[in-house]
Amino acid sequence: RKMQYRLFGRTMDCKKYPKLWQILKSIVVEEYDLQCKKFIRENHKYCNLKNDIWIIYQMKGPSLIYNKSDFSVISKPFLKTELKCYIKYRFFNNFNARDRTFGEIVKCIDILLKNNPYIEHMSDVDEVDARMFYESLESIDTTKNGRKKSPLNTMNMFYQMRDFVRYLMGENRDKALKTPRPQQNIFEDYSFVNSDSFRNNTKIIP
Repeated sequence: RKMQYRLFGRTMDCKKYPKLWQILKSIVVEEYDLQCKKFIRENHKYCNLKNDIWIIYQMKGPSLIYNKSDFSVISKPFLKTELKCYIKYRFFNNFNARDRTFGEIVKCIDILLKNNPYIEHMSDVDEVDARMFYESLESIDTTKNGRKKSPLNTMNMFYQMRDFVRYLMGENRDKALKTPRPQQNIFEDYSFVNSDSFRNNTKIIP
């Protein structure tokens, strides 16, 4: 229907031109079927450490969905490579095109670098950086739409960074990754109990 609008405008009634509609539909269906197979088959071509733009496709029911990751937003080349390896590992071991891990870790890295611009890779992050990271997350109390941010967001950010560092320290770490291996997972030191109770901010006590 979108193609119909582009070609003939919104005023054309497809019921008056059934043959034309069938031809147009058959062309779209054939091309869509081709893309569903081709794009997914070529996912591995996008996950190249030399590329900064990754687009990963997946079928979700009858729909072809995708996840776009733009690594160019990370200014530190070693951090960028570490994150590429981790996202590649996540995509191909627990494939989910709706995975929001990339965007959340980029936010975390941005906060870490604002607090300490001398961080080059995750092994540089120490206890002071983690504490400043926590305090920064606590001070960001609103979301983009102006609503109060749930404390659960802070916990999720820590869990994302914890899993990221676990990967860099673990056996599943990409052999092509030459950056220093973190000796300690600083983010493991922060635990959040009864997380379900922290989904909403406590009302102000009068």
